[in-house]
Amino acid sequence: MAKCGRKQHDRAVCLYITYERCAADAIRELGYPSRGALRMWCKDRLK
Repeated sequence: MAKCGRKQHDRAVCLYITYERCAADAIRELGYPSRGALRMWCKDRLK
């Protein structure tokens, strides 16, 4: 499994929020991460 950098995390979280918290749409556009990872990144960023 490839590791993603902080910028990639931020981009994924921004898309997740832009797509009204629809993980499938954000993952489809980016090609990564898993649904669980995206939710974890979002939780960490929004703390």
